[in-house]
Amino acid sequence: MYNAFVSDNSAYSSGFGLGIFPTGGVDYKFSTTPLDLSADLRPTFGLTRPNDAYDYFTVNFGVSARYTFK
Repeated sequence: MYNAFVSDNSAYSSGFGLGIFPTGGVDYKFSTTPLDLSADLRPTFGLTRPNDAYDYFTVNFGVSARYTFK
């Protein structure tokens, strides 16, 4: 996975990497219980990569349930 700006000289990923990380999601808070649910989607577009260990495009997905204070 990319970081926004990477400059690394380790044996695994020597070189420079650059990517774009837009993030979007939905969030729902229940009115009767102190519970909040959310889901996020984060596509990752690699513009440059340090070596062949990384893909140019990946997708990350996450869900969460949180207790909320009123």
